[in-house]
Amino acid sequence: MHSISRRDGLSNGAVNAIVKDAEGDMWFGTWNGLNRYDGSNIVTYLPGVNPFEINSHIVRELFPTAPGPVWMLSNKGVALYNNVYDRFYSYFNNALEQFNYEIGI
Repeated sequence: MHSISRRDGLSNGAVNAIVKDAEGDMWFGTWNGLNRYDGSNIVTYLPGVNPFEINSHIVRELFPTAPGPVWMLSNKGVALYNNVYDRFYSYFNNALEQFNYEIGI
């Protein structure tokens, strides 16, 4: 068992979701971004102006797939991480002002 924290590079100490993907990387969805940990290094994904970045700071749930991509549910929609191109594709960003996670919308 190994622990990581903000001192190690985790973007936030409040972690909402933890999953392991098909390539063996650990993913941490937090209240301030998404983190990918390969056992040595942490890569942090935050929203920005690039259309292939995550769509919200708040990552609620993560769903890995067998081929490698990881689905992400945030307060502002759903995104699919493409592990081949290291980019995110967002869906439903304009459907609602904000997804209401508590009632499942």
